[in-house]
Amino acid sequence: TSYSYYNGTSMATPSVAGALTLLQQLHSDLHGNFMKSATLKALAIHTVNEAGPNPGPDYQFGWGLLNIEGGAKTLLKQGFQSVIEENNLLTGHSYSKSVTALGTEPLVVTIAWTDPAGAVQGTTEDDLTSRLVNDLDLRLIDAGGTITYPWRLSPLSFSGPAEKGVNSIDNVEKVEITAPAGNYTIIVTHKGTLVNGSQDFSLIATGIDEFDFAFTPDNISKTFCSDEVASYYFNYQSNTAYNGPTVLTATGLPAGAVATFTPASITADQDFTLNINGLENVTPGEYNFTVTATGPSGSRNKQLTLKVNSAAPLNNTSLTYPNNGESNVFVYPNLNWTTVPGATAYKVEVSQVSDFSSIYYETTTAETNVNVPDLASNTQYYWRVQPQTLCVEGNFTSANFTTETLSCSTNVSATDLPKSIDTVPTEVTSTINVTDDFLVGDVNVTLNINHTYVADMTISLISPLGTEVVLVSGSCGEYNNATVTFDDTAADFNCFAGTPALSGSMKPQNSLSAFIGENSVGNWTLKIVDPYDGDGGALLGFSLQMCSTAGPLSINEATVDGFAIYPNPAKNYFEFSLYNQQDDMSLAVYDINGRLLINKAFDLQTRKLVNVEGLSSGVYFVQITNGNQKGTKKLIVK
Repeated sequence: TSYSYYNGTSMATPSVAGALTLLQQLHSDLHGNFMKSATLKALAIHTVNEAGPNPGPDYQFGWGLLNIEGGAKTLLKQGFQSVIEENNLLTGHSYSKSVTALGTEPLVVTIAWTDPAGAVQGTTEDDLTSRLVNDLDLRLIDAGGTITYPWRLSPLSFSGPAEKGVNSIDNVEKVEITAPAGNYTIIVTHKGTLVNGSQDFSLIATGIDEFDFAFTPDNISKTFCSDEVASYYFNYQSNTAYNGPTVLTATGLPAGAVATFTPASITADQDFTLNINGLENVTPGEYNFTVTATGPSGSRNKQLTLKVNSAAPLNNTSLTYPNNGESNVFVYPNLNWTTVPGATAYKVEVSQVSDFSSIYYETTTAETNVNVPDLASNTQYYWRVQPQTLCVEGNFTSANFTTETLSCSTNVSATDLPKSIDTVPTEVTSTINVTDDFLVGDVNVTLNINHTYVADMTISLISPLGTEVVLVSGSCGEYNNATVTFDDTAADFNCFAGTPALSGSMKPQNSLSAFIGENSVGNWTLKIVDPYDGDGGALLGFSLQMCSTAGPLSINEATVDGFAIYPNPAKNYFEFSLYNQQDDMSLAVYDINGRLLINKAFDLQTRKLVNVEGLSSGVYFVQITNGNQKGTKKLIVK
């Protein structure tokens, strides 16, 4: 891995964004949710390091330098030596909270709120009219009635220091007392009438004596396997005057679970551990329980969550398609296997060697089927599936199959070339009309393009069904021209530092396998988009090599008189018709692997309507059995 180090104003945004994200993650670990944006803003401003020649904010340094450690400590001391609240203030109401200063550090209170949208500013330059819609006010009152107001900056003096007073401009207000003593009251009021009848606001306070002690878990929710010991780790803090002891207990645990604290009681600031044994006796599931710390001055509770997953062995799955040794398998097969009770995922591997020492394709899925792209034709493959849970990996079940042999006899070229690519923003298209009717098994695209600065172009191929594959976009920088064949089985995509920038055979940036299973007939369109000025050229050549796949069923449209499907392509349903319907007429719909998806009987009175809303886009086969007649048609589902 390569690392680089940068500084300057351009790095301020990622630095601050990353730091604030860490604070959100810590809050989520402690409480199971994220802070509101106003709370995060208040926390960041509340805990900054002072910058500039004077205390408080200024026009050069803002509120100061971000202090991620201070923000984290404020979160960890919540309910002990800090207050973090998300409140709502109603019109005509006020908020108040009594606090006791620690006396060993400044008493700081900050509020922030997300103000409703205001009116669009007029054309007056340097308009000093306040843009606040809901104007809240913060003040701090000591036991003698002395009021401390928040910081504010004068809009008339950009070089002067901040002063303290009523703030009618900002949606953040911060009060600081450097040498506090005794009791204080935090007051939040508002001016005028609040738009929407109320205003949410967030409040942060530090330097207070909220409670004698506090304890913080490393995470409020944890997941364990039934053959493990569940461990939760806590940090314990107390005031200097508090002498304990604090006794620890856990209640609400599931039957069979046994809790042990180390140590069992606490007399000084330290970490402690909760171990929960006996999970093998617990029914898998999610359980909420409470840890209580009890001292001479009272008790503190923490709600925690224990998730238990089974570690019991898993049965083997059975592979249902392709069967072991099956041949003539579609080159884009949908592999199928049976459900294993208790399994939450299945690992699937496909290889060209029986010992799976090299893997051609692998994935993990919660489903019992997966589409495998880009298999070579007339090739033997081995595949296996392993059931899994978060705690257990079962045994692999293996099989092998051989793919079909593709017929690649369709080679067609565009006849509408050359076409100019202007030096102004432009879109150029070229169309090849394919008349051979078959199911697409593979597509290769050959291009000859003269164009300066290849990176300006986005080149796509669009099928008659409307599927679009981006072959190349924004690549190869300032290098020129492309004489290239895009082939999914070729070497990886690569730009050359010269002319042509794209040459030989290579994979496109996106797989051409998106076209597999579609019908070949119709217009195949090459689209070149160049949205920039200055560079241009010409499309000189565009050709397709197309391979057909037989599919799972042979198409025989003549053996059932009058058999027709409409609409085709279909979206939600299709209807069909035929002559001389028999009483025992039935319809079946198969996918391109030959799997039966729909099987339905129709009597003489039933409307010939079939619902395909549950089918994904692609090509299917509709087979009609009418007495002793049988016929099959292709159906395209959009």
